Amino acid sequence: MMCNNCHITPHSVSYHLVDSRVEILAEELGSLPMDRDFDPISYVNRITRLHSEVTAEEDKVALLGLRKVLLDLCDRQILQQGGNIDALRAARKSEDRMLCIQKAMVGDQIDPELLARVVTREIESGRINDPEFLNLASAGASVLGHGNLRPVASESWLSKLFVRIKGGHC
Repeated sequence: MMCNNCHITPHSVSYHLVDSRVEILAEELGSLPMDRDFDPISYVNRITRLHSEVTAEEDKVALLGLRKVLLDLCDRQILQQGGNIDALRAARKSEDRMLCIQKAMVGDQIDPELLARVVTREIESGRINDPEFLNLASAGASVLGHGNLRPVASESWLSKLFVRIKGGHC
């Protein structure tokens, strides 16, 4: 998918950035010529990769804002061209959810309360619009809470069985 006439102004996302790579990407997106096609997927992939690499919250928030602006512009472009954006919107929704889930990971588990807070924050900031996911995250937090995170057992069920057999517990 290519977008033409998509344009991101330098003021589309204005944050104090810590990582120069985020600032360079924002400037690059802001300087794209309006009269030339470009590949938004390559930019979304760069944003996603950089989001997993940066550590400062300001940079992460700025990248999410850049992603939203870029995808919103492409949504409008597809609509103006009379295209069907259902597939793009479904993919965007899935990726939004995955980003929230990644943010709520504690070790290799999802913290339900943290997930509800992340989804709430993303919706309140306007970066995502997914009330259904907010309802699911909130329900998960109310049922599971935070205290249900348990260390994942390093032993398999088979090794536990052999310990029981060997110890005479069967």
